[in-house]
Amino acid sequence: IDAAIFLLLGLVYFAGLSLEKAVPIKSALIFISSIPTICVFILSGDINWHYGEVLSLGSIAGAILGSSLVLKEGSGKWIHGLLILVVSIEAVKIFL
Repeated sequence: IDAAIFLLLGLVYFAGLSLEKAVPIKSALIFISSIPTICVFILSGDINWHYGEVLSLGSIAGAILGSSLVLKEGSGKWIHGLLILVVSIEAVKIFL
């Protein structure tokens, strides 16, 4: 998740993409980079499928809520502020 936040930050602030364009690009890149990892864990038998199902449902609900918020008119300013806040918190956590 941390990588996704930093990737989103880079796409929005350094590549100059809007949130509407950056989020699906970020999701595709994270998905592609996760495929080899998932394969390794499947082959080693280290996946708890029950927990994965529950986490997937939460992820789907979050994606639906997040996409509906991003698409609302005027939401860009507070979402950008929230993105900066989350990245700042993550940066502090990394260095502590």
